Amino acid sequence: MGMGIACGMNTKAGKRYRQRMLVTMSIYLVLVLVAALLVKHGHLQGWMLYACALAPAVPVILVLVQIGRYLQEESDEYVRAMTVRALLIATGALMGTIVVNDFLRAFANVGALPAFTTFLVFFLSFGTAQGVQQMMNRGGGDE
Repeated sequence: MGMGIACGMNTKAGKRYRQRMLVTMSIYLVLVLVAALLVKHGHLQGWMLYACALAPAVPVILVLVQIGRYLQEESDEYVRAMTVRALLIATGALMGTIVVNDFLRAFANVGALPAFTTFLVFFLSFGTAQGVQQMMNRGGGDE
């Protein structure tokens, strides 16, 4: 989930970002597992069910905060620009997915996308964009 900020993992900001993301994603993993167990076996109802269902969303939102914080801390303008480009590509992929699905739902009576599809589209697009940029930025060895 955005763990490999494009070309920026060797900067001080990149290392701090990676450490914060490891903590955030560890919390996410624990919350998802606990929530799944409680919902399946806890017979939760009312506000407890809603709280349990929403708890794993908090670290996912925190991931976006961490990316913003990284962009603020990153002093290398080129690395920051590559990260922003990857975020724009991911946002475009996400918006395209949502718009296409909305029109299919409105006009063709197609059902909603499965749960977590848009989440995956965004973060897979973000990671793919970073990887492609990193490959494109490799020099030909004539430096």
